Parts: sequence; structure tokens; C-alpha cells
Amino acid sequence: MRFTMVEVGSTARQFTVSGLTGDQSYVFKLTARTSQGWGRAEDAVVITTERRERPSPPRKLSVPQGEVQSRRLRLHWVAGMTGSSPLRYYSLQTRELPTGEWTSHSADIPHNDTAWTVERLKPFTSYKLRMLATNDVGDSNYSKETETVITLQDVPEEAPVIVSVKPSTTTSVLVQWQRPSEESVNGVLVGYRLYYRELPVNSTPSMVPLEDMATANNTTTRAHITALTSFKTVSSASLTEFELTQLKKFKCYEIIMTTYNIVGESPPSEPVTVTVGEAAPSLPPQSIRVVPVSPTVLEVTWDLPPLHTQNGLIQGYKIHYWQSDRQNQTEKVTVVFVPDTRVRLVNLTCYTSYLVTLSAFNVAGDGPPSEPRGAKTLQAAPSQPSFLSFSEVTGWSVNVSWGAPSASNGVVEGYRVVYQPTQPVQGVSRVVTVDVKGSWQRWLKVRDLTKGVTYRFSVQARTVSYGPAAHCNITSQPLEGTPGSPMEMSVTKSSSALIIHWSEGDAGAGPVIGYVIEARSSGEQAYVCLCCVCVWCVCCVCVVSVVCLWCVCVVSGVSVVSVVCVYGVCVLCLWCLWCVCVVSVVCVLCLWCMWCDCGVSVVYLRCLCVGVCVCGVFLVSVVCV
Repeated sequence: MRFTMVEVGSTARQFTVSGLTGDQSYVFKLTARTSQGWGRAEDAVVITTERRERPSPPRKLSVPQGEVQSRRLRLHWVAGMTGSSPLRYYSLQTRELPTGEWTSHSADIPHNDTAWTVERLKPFTSYKLRMLATNDVGDSNYSKETETVITLQDVPEEAPVIVSVKPSTTTSVLVQWQRPSEESVNGVLVGYRLYYRELPVNSTPSMVPLEDMATANNTTTRAHITALTSFKTVSSASLTEFELTQLKKFKCYEIIMTTYNIVGESPPSEPVTVTVGEAAPSLPPQSIRVVPVSPTVLEVTWDLPPLHTQNGLIQGYKIHYWQSDRQNQTEKVTVVFVPDTRVRLVNLTCYTSYLVTLSAFNVAGDGPPSEPRGAKTLQAAPSQPSFLSFSEVTGWSVNVSWGAPSASNGVVEGYRVVYQPTQPVQGVSRVVTVDVKGSWQRWLKVRDLTKGVTYRFSVQARTVSYGPAAHCNITSQPLEGTPGSPMEMSVTKSSSALIIHWSEGDAGAGPVIGYVIEARSSGEQAYVCLCCVCVWCVCCVCVVSVVCLWCVCVVSGVSVVSVVCVYGVCVLCLWCLWCVCVVSVVCVLCLWCMWCDCGVSVVYLRCLCVGVCVCGVFLVSVVCV
């Protein structure tokens, strides 16, 4: 091979060669020179062609299992086509499974290599790898991915964090810890080891410097750990506490921990010291009883923990208590000292469920809390009704409504309504008391008022006793905008009924929607509602009326539409002169009805009509229920 040599100045950074032959391979060597002579040559191959293209990616990527370690592996491949241009380098990407993204790992792998050691990997992690080749034209496509490769396990990097070491008995301690992060385990966590040693009297803890113990060399770490003459193995990765037993009373111990997997142990944790001999009680107080004493007081009694679990002299007890459904907002604590085994919890909320726990304590600390015990404070008088209002005010009647008490303090069993005129009427100041049973009815229709008189109403709620009253005054006269009284009323009587006629009075602020007919016996003062009549009735014979939605006429004269009547129920009745239906189960189509008989009935399941159509005709009755 014959070379042509050209020298260029020291400042030149490029050189153009002309007169080359096409489709020919040329080797270029570049050498620098100083006063000491020529340096080592760097060569490159150039092909003179017009058909240059990107190279093909490497092929047959593989990772032999024997060349996989915990933090590195050896990747092999076969070079692809160069694209009629010399390869310059390879680039490598890796991806952590299962959800990782492709990331660039190495971008300068020599072009003439067919194997590469991939460093900086994580132990016990699944990877896939791919490559691309680069020539003077550009980058190839990425190669086919390798099969999944799992790096080997490695020694754990972190020790567990010891959270607390508490005396459990006079010869044992309970060690609690926080497990290390998953990434630091570097494999499958097998368990933990607790190393402990008795410290000499007047010695300082951690005689071996921690920085010496936490060395990268596991052998050195083990040498220091074995100085702690005893250890316990916790062969469960899920545990976070362990009791060290058979320790000496009134001795000081130093404790450290390590994490281990199948490869080895982690560096040791920070050391913790504890003095054995004094321990908190092992069990809570026994036979706990919680009894309500009053609406605001609970009494709690208990027995001492068993003697062998007291671990010294009991100094006192801590009582935690709270409302059963609001622990975070209402929890309180009270402390009593021996020899008391009884306490009263005061200033509680009436008729409220509470939960109570107890724990005993001594000089070493608090024992475990008991299971919660529940009790409910007793009932008390309720608060006053939340509001008091009036509606349907006339000269002789009013509808009184009130709200439930804001604090019932028990089960509301009823209400008491008391009313009287604020000034004597004709020299008499009559006080009327009405007891309303049950908690659901919070209204009362009062019908014995004197027109124009101001009355004072009070309402009390009752549980075990009556609570404070809500008060309000009202004057018995129609409110502004209410309709005037009906005009020209007349009554026609028969042997079994009264027929009442009237004409409409002043409509007030709006159209009249109905009339109320009331009656009373000559020996009684209270009126009783007989019927609520719709505006379409021109006359009405009233016997009894229970419920109506549109036009409630149990015994009605002319009713254009009657939607619901409960005693006689006419769902659609186009003409009704005189009809009383006491019980009518189902009559789907009834074209003629005389004296409780159905002349034509397509579906007639059962129809019981007492005194029906005495002198009247059903032209069409679609449904009677």
C-alpha cells in the first residue's frame, strides 16, 4: 500500500484531497509533529462513491447468562452493513422493566468492537437493550431488542431504622424498626439481625465508631459486629418488631440492626442503648366498668393489672375518653394516682355515647391501653324549639308550627303548647294547655280564639322532662291579602244531612282556592272540620271528610273533577249528584250504578257502596278504589 504524504500548517483543521478515483477505498492517516518528532498516527477509511447510505443496525444482540453480574453485564452483537461509508461508532440504550423508558447509556462504543461491558446497572433489575450504528451519512435504525436480562442480587445498601427500644419486662425489651426502602435491598429481603451487647459500667455507648462499622467491605463490618457478642435473627421480612428476652436486670445494652438477603448483610444501623430492669406495665387495668350517673357524668371503675405484669410499682392510671363518632375532635385524658381505682368523667354531653380506654403507668412509662368500653350519658331536658311561627291566621283560629329542639338531649316524646291572651278578655285570662304526643307532629290548629285579641304562645319539648319554652305573640285577625268571609250562607236540612249554600266574598290578594266547613255541637266550644270544599262545588252536603288533593267531597253536589277522596275515592267522576262510597275496592268501568249495584261492569272485582246513588246517576265512573 503506497501513501501520499502532505504537510499542512499547525493551525489547519481540515484538508481537501482531489483527483480521487470513484468507487475506491482510501486509507487516510493523520499524524501531528512537534520539535521532538512525529506522534502516533490516527487512520480512517474513506470510500469514494455516490451511493452512500445509512448503515444497518447491529444484529444478534445477546447477553450470556454467565456474563451477568449485579451491576454490570457483557453485551455481544454482530456488525451490520456499513452503507458504503465507514462506521464511526455504536450507541447503546437500556430500558428498565416493566415501565421504564428507553434511555441513552453509551454513545461512543468503538466501531470495530463486537462486545461491550455495560456498567452502572441496578442489582436485581430487569433490562432490555438495543443499539444503533453511525457512519458519515447518519444513524441506522435501532436494532432488535435483547431478551429480558435480570441482573443478580447484591448486598443490601441500607439498614433498618430503629424507631424505639422499650423495656417490655424487667428482663426483656421490645425493639421496633422501620424497614429499608425497596430500592436499597438489592434483591429479595430475607430478614433482619439484631446484635446486642452489655455495656460495661460507666462506659460510653457505641465504643466502635459507626463510620468504621459502615464500611463498604462487608468483612470489616462483620468483624466489628461480632464484637457485639449476641445476636438474634428475624427470618421474616414483614415483621417490624421483636422482643429481646433473657437480658440482665439493671444492665445497659447497646443494640444495632442489619438487613440481609441471600448475598449478605447491609451496613449496621445507628446504635441504640437501653437500660433493662424497669419496664412499663405489660397489661392494662382489668374489669373496667363504665356506668352513667347523670346526663353529664360517667363513672369508671377498674381493677389493677395482674401482679406479674405490673413490672414494678403502679403509680397511676390514664383515662382517655371521647364521643364514639368524633374521636379526633373530642378526645380528652384525665390522670388519677394510686390507690384510686375509680373516677368520674364530668362535663359530658347529654345522651351521648362515649368510649373509654385505660392504661396503667409506672416509672418506666405507660402500659398498653385497654379495649374501648362504651356507655351513654342519661337523658336531660331538651333545648327550646328552634323556631315558632304562625299561618292561616283568622279572627278565631291560627295554625301554630315549631321546629325540633337544636339539642334534643334524649328522645323527644312530645310537645306542650300553652296559650293565653296577653290582656284579660271580659275580665278573664284563660290559659289553655295542649299536649302533643310524639316527635313527628310539630304543628297545632287552634280554633277557639277571640277576634282581635293578642295571644302569647309558648311551646316546650319533652324528653324525661320539659325543656325551656319558645315564646311568640300573635293577634287573631286575618292577615293582609287573605280572602273575606263567604256571603249569603244558607242551610237546608234533611233527615240525614245538611245542605249548605253560599256565595263568594272578597277574594283578597289572589283567587280563592277552597273553603273550610267547620261545625260544633251546641254543648261544645271547639269547632271540628267537616269538609274542605273546592271552588267548583256550588253546594255541599257534608258528612265527613278525611283527605283531599284537588276537590275533596265525600258527599258532594256538583263536582267537575274529583281527583282523590279517602272514604269515597273517585279518581275521575264527571257528574256526581249525591254519592257516598265508604269502601270501594276496584271498579274499572261502571256505566250505570243504582243503589250499590253495577248495571254494566266490564271488570268488576269488588265494589262495596253503602247508600250509593240514592237519587243520582253515574254517567261514567272510570276508576273507584
